[in-house]
Amino acid sequence: MTIKITAICGSVRPDNATSKALALALDELASHPDVEVTPVYLEELDLPLPGLPARHPEALERFQRMVEDSTGVFLASPEYHGGVSSPMKLAIDNLGFPSKLAGKPLALLGVAAGSIGAIKSLEQLRGICAHVGALVLPGSVSVAQVHRAFDERGVCQDEQVETQVRGAATALVDYIRGAICPRLQLEAVTGDLPERSPEGLDQEPTSGPRNIHASFRDARAEFERAWNQPGHTRIEPDAVDVNQLLGQSHSIDDGIRLTGQMLWDAEVAKAWDPGTYISGVVLEGKSWGSMTLADGKPWFVRSSRQVAWKEGTDPGVVLEEVYLDPHGRSVLFFGRSQLIGPDGVPVEAGAHQPLFHVEHAVTGTEEEPLNRWRIVHLTETEDPALIERQVKEGSGGWLTGFLSRFIELELDRKLIPLEAAQHASQQ
Repeated sequence: MTIKITAICGSVRPDNATSKALALALDELASHPDVEVTPVYLEELDLPLPGLPARHPEALERFQRMVEDSTGVFLASPEYHGGVSSPMKLAIDNLGFPSKLAGKPLALLGVAAGSIGAIKSLEQLRGICAHVGALVLPGSVSVAQVHRAFDERGVCQDEQVETQVRGAATALVDYIRGAICPRLQLEAVTGDLPERSPEGLDQEPTSGPRNIHASFRDARAEFERAWNQPGHTRIEPDAVDVNQLLGQSHSIDDGIRLTGQMLWDAEVAKAWDPGTYISGVVLEGKSWGSMTLADGKPWFVRSSRQVAWKEGTDPGVVLEEVYLDPHGRSVLFFGRSQLIGPDGVPVEAGAHQPLFHVEHAVTGTEEEPLNRWRIVHLTETEDPALIERQVKEGSGGWLTGFLSRFIELELDRKLIPLEAAQHASQQ
């Protein structure tokens, strides 16, 4: 399969630094024999402002078709006055409703002249792209003091910057190879299966792969049926103010606070790569089969070896279908006894514990986001032993560890234990 990448430069300045940084990503993408990369320089398109007719409609149609036909997208944008560049925003606005970016794996590169880099513009760009349904990969790259990183000829003078930019391009290709390329085979296998009964969970097949839901709404209905099923074991802690939680035990090196969008980005990253973000619970794991549902919402499956809920029980394999609602900022995980693996071969979950479904959601306000979490174990009668570990350890410890990992990896910020920070301030 040929992987088609559209790479968009968000600056139209002559001899701009963004295009110099993007050139590294283009070179890296071109080094993969199965990748076909097409750069887009927006000054050549003369895109219209929203609501106005295009002066060159054929160019706009080619641009939209190019993105629609792409397997993935790479966006490179400068930071202007603490935000994403207007040419880049205009490009996204011209990709239609629903957006041609919906369901597309997407990598982000930001450049800035300042010493803190393009963190603010990347946060905005990540939020915009997630809102229109793109699958924004974690690990976006921010290049600070870009005028020093590249010389007049566009040659990178900073080895670390070059490694990071090339790494973002490679990560996009690796994601596509692992998640998008197997999708046709996965769809072919699941598409030939009989329709799932719309009745209760007691109708669920006990073996063999299952059809996926057509929409997030249908997935939500299954979760609520499970939640209200008599005998199932339910756990729902109070929603947690994440900034307050972190502030009780840690100090962030520059005082940054998590926004609602940041918390949602963290949830998406954890959903796709639980082994990295919740290593205390997930001992190893992988995701595959990413696709877009009929309502434009992302879906994929994952397999992981997880610590068991009951103490004294050995870890086991957990298989899950994952449904994401970027607009509502909610993720649903459905435990399954069997799924189709990335190679098209059925894989089975461990029998060490009952299947369980989980919801993670971002609520509260953009400035004061809350983490909402609930789980339902598909038991015949309520099992207090499944609740015991949650009561004993609480969600705070797990949540703190996960957010700490995200802040360090994605935001490139250092979390300092509060006691150490207070000691340092007294010296």
